[in-house]
Amino acid sequence: MFTAPAAQSDRSGQYFGTRFRKLLNQYLFRQSTAGKKSVYEKAHAESILASLKRELLEKGQFDSIENAKIELFDYIEVYYNRIRKHSALHYMSPKKFEQIYKQNELVTLQSKLSV
Repeated sequence: MFTAPAAQSDRSGQYFGTRFRKLLNQYLFRQSTAGKKSVYEKAHAESILASLKRELLEKGQFDSIENAKIELFDYIEVYYNRIRKHSALHYMSPKKFEQIYKQNELVTLQSKLSV
């Protein structure tokens, strides 16, 4: 069974126009709009997209759609989610942050057991 990919957008007016909807239909996309979110959630999403554009897309064009999918997957799953330093994690990579978190949990558990 074919599931059409979603074109995720906010609730801005340009995404409800006839031209945009025709384009979605032409390329077999379904429209998906974000719910009413807080300003902070939208800012977080915009920050991620800005990083994606700056760190991946400004390198130039991709050779093919398949190459673009591979590059995007590598950027998100390998680099962004594991290696890239994030300000929200005190400029640590998610991998390093998780290691420290687990070490702290272990120390806390050991201290509780020794009491």
